[in-house]
Amino acid sequence: MTLLRHPDAPPSPDAPPLQLRVAAHDQSRVEWICTVPMAPAGITHNYQVTCEFEIADTIWVPHDPWHRYQVRTRLTSPTLRDAPLQPDASDPRDRLRLRALSVAHALRVSGRVPVALLRGVQRRDGVLTADDATQIVAGLDAALRYARGHRTWLAAHGTTEDASLQREQKLADEYVSGHVLLLLTRVRASLQVRHGRKPQLLAGAAETVMAALTAALRAEHAHRQHVQIRQPAPHSPAEVEAYVNRAAQLKKHFQQALFLDATAFMLDERLRNWIAATMAMVAAVFYFAWQISVLNAVTTGATTVSLALAAVVGALVYAAKDRIKEVGRSWLAEKLKHTYADRIARLRLQERMDPQCSEFVLARETITVQKHLEPDRFNPELGRTTPVHRLRIRERLRHTGQAQLHAQGLLGLKHVFRYDLSPLLAKLDDHEKHVPVLGPNGVMLRAGSRVYVLPVVVRLSRQDADGDKELLCQRGHLLLRGRRLVRFSPAAHSQPTAAPPGAPVANPREFG
Repeated sequence: MTLLRHPDAPPSPDAPPLQLRVAAHDQSRVEWICTVPMAPAGITHNYQVTCEFEIADTIWVPHDPWHRYQVRTRLTSPTLRDAPLQPDASDPRDRLRLRALSVAHALRVSGRVPVALLRGVQRRDGVLTADDATQIVAGLDAALRYARGHRTWLAAHGTTEDASLQREQKLADEYVSGHVLLLLTRVRASLQVRHGRKPQLLAGAAETVMAALTAALRAEHAHRQHVQIRQPAPHSPAEVEAYVNRAAQLKKHFQQALFLDATAFMLDERLRNWIAATMAMVAAVFYFAWQISVLNAVTTGATTVSLALAAVVGALVYAAKDRIKEVGRSWLAEKLKHTYADRIARLRLQERMDPQCSEFVLARETITVQKHLEPDRFNPELGRTTPVHRLRIRERLRHTGQAQLHAQGLLGLKHVFRYDLSPLLAKLDDHEKHVPVLGPNGVMLRAGSRVYVLPVVVRLSRQDADGDKELLCQRGHLLLRGRRLVRFSPAAHSQPTAAPPGAPVANPREFG
């Protein structure tokens, strides 16, 4: 997974920066996530996100890309201000969820500092100095104090006779507690380094950080026991799995408050009848004009030969009229597709957040597949002999800033795009190959499977009066092995960088 951030400052100091992240979501779907700051109230911003895959003809499978493409858009986690969240007309349970989301987001951000410091120590010499340990412990204490302070706020808003609000308060407390445990987990994982197959703690003052982590974990367990939140037993895999499952469900429960309601339609389906009627009129005009011409020719000399010729010409003209209608309909639909979009999506705020369900995001989506030739891999001078399919997904986004969202600290939009590569995976060669190598005792056989490399380019650009301005661009390769998507490798670290699309890699183990 690779995260790109744009260096320019966002419109608001609290707004999230422009971000572009590409990753393998699961064993078959690739995911690219684009985060943009919310436009000021009443101002419209236009962005374009494009993703291009280059797929070798040997593994290409014809399929409907719209059945494999998924888009979700949500608001970013709210940013807490000095003032409390606005007591507007929204549901108080939603306000609790927004507060819990903002605390969880702050804990994630605060956890990046100690993790980055520990990774820097690992790259440096593997020795954690006393100053480093003091800085990490101080950062942990500040994050935990922050969480405790907002837990007090959540508890105060749960003291009500409304059973539903009380339940939501307990869920919010559990959600924040889960992110406290996640913070401790990330720091603990970054505190160790691998020597061979067994991980070991960093040298130096790592024990100081371990003591702080242990104390924080004990305090968190005591809090969970006090408020009757279940916690997994250390030697029960079933309870650990149940904890992980509940944490995922809690995440979906709280983030549901941020998602936008979408209504989408295919443009050609919506305009199909209008396009057909337009081209039918064009064909009818052509047919009528030729009919008049033929009838005039027949009346000047009405013989048997001329009547037969008129019948043949009339049949040809009728056939031409039919083809004009069909070809013209396809041509006009293709023009609309390239000029405007394949699919239109309108996104609105949820009714719970805005009773008017204000529409403030318009998405125009286009998917094209083109086949072209690339130069030969081993001898480019032979010319373009390698057939490649280029799958291009373009999303044009327009949103207008809403004052009510700014008032609640909702200052960004996150667009999540996913594409399912399952049709291609069925054609991959997943058999292990044996290669003879010369070892100390003679010939040895080493096993390896083929890794397929798919070049990917994702771009984020801003559209304004001066044209398109590219803001972020992520290039890399998707690595596919054993009929599954392994991971995304950014271009700066891709191995090998010169491999053509779909080409196997000789030594797959270097990709992990």
